[in-house]
Amino acid sequence: MKYLQPNLEGNVIRGIVDIHKPCEPASYTAAFLHFLEKEKGLNIEEVLQGTKLESSVLTDPEGFVTPLQSNIIITNALRLSGEPDLGFQFGQRMKISSHGFLGFAAMSAPNLQDAIQLMLKYFKTRTHALEVYFYIEQDQAVIKIEEAVLLEDLLPFIIETMFSSLYSTTNSVLGDIDESQVEVRLSYPKPEYAEKYQSNLPIKLSYDRSCNEIRFPVSLLQQSLVFSDPTNSKLAESECEKQLELTEDYESILAKVRRLLTQNPGHFPNLEKVAEECNTSPRTLKRRLKMINTSYQEILDNARKRIAVDHLANTSKTVDEIAGLLGYNDPSNFGRAFKKWKGISPSGYRESVSVS
Repeated sequence: MKYLQPNLEGNVIRGIVDIHKPCEPASYTAAFLHFLEKEKGLNIEEVLQGTKLESSVLTDPEGFVTPLQSNIIITNALRLSGEPDLGFQFGQRMKISSHGFLGFAAMSAPNLQDAIQLMLKYFKTRTHALEVYFYIEQDQAVIKIEEAVLLEDLLPFIIETMFSSLYSTTNSVLGDIDESQVEVRLSYPKPEYAEKYQSNLPIKLSYDRSCNEIRFPVSLLQQSLVFSDPTNSKLAESECEKQLELTEDYESILAKVRRLLTQNPGHFPNLEKVAEECNTSPRTLKRRLKMINTSYQEILDNARKRIAVDHLANTSKTVDEIAGLLGYNDPSNFGRAFKKWKGISPSGYRESVSVS
């Protein structure tokens, strides 16, 4: 039976997943709890309150926790610690071994491109909350992360944990690189704690972008890894293959619709075309989206909002040009929509961003 994620003190995860099915590696949870206890001094019993999680699961290298348990733990930790930047902190302390056989397979791959391909292939053995993509854009290699479910308030924690972990582990296997050429783009507003990390990281961080991405020079893809060992990589990959076979394929209609609406900015397929691409009828698609408390229009509006915010903050395109890119024939309609999204006009938002 499929359930909707309940409201957890304002933190909501919406999506068609069985929140009671153990499918998230317990190793991540165990590492997070160790971090909270040893470095933050939190009472682990309080962090685990409401999870009904047995300690034996956390010590089992092949143990799994449910999405519900994982989300409750994160929510409790953020509340008890009073530190909204826990994701950055935890991600920086994660080691390659934290990612199980996938981590070992990637670190012993011949080069960075092979490591990324392994990550793409076996990503579902580590989490069902996110979708990962990789593509080349001119002289930039891009790793793009999207929500497979709507994470809302938990998005910064999840994304910051993953990106800071990717950054620290990639650094350890690549050796010396020019980190100033690495850029991280985040889809949410700049948090109060942003300066704390920007001052310690030589990479470029930007917020309110249309998506969550890590960008770096294409030239790094062929760089040999420090711990390259093809034999060990193949052995670890065989274990990843076994884990993948045991992992249920959670089809995310949300991720599929969002991808179709954002893969070609300026050309947004209508409901009928999206339904066709999803191999279903418009009526069934609307019903499936309604089951996860969203709609085609809401997903389209969110896609337009992200693209608008990104272009206003990071390009010199005029408001009218951006309105046209988003499919608005009348710029005034775009202005009204943007004010509804952000509580300010497009030009006013651009001015506020340039001042900050």
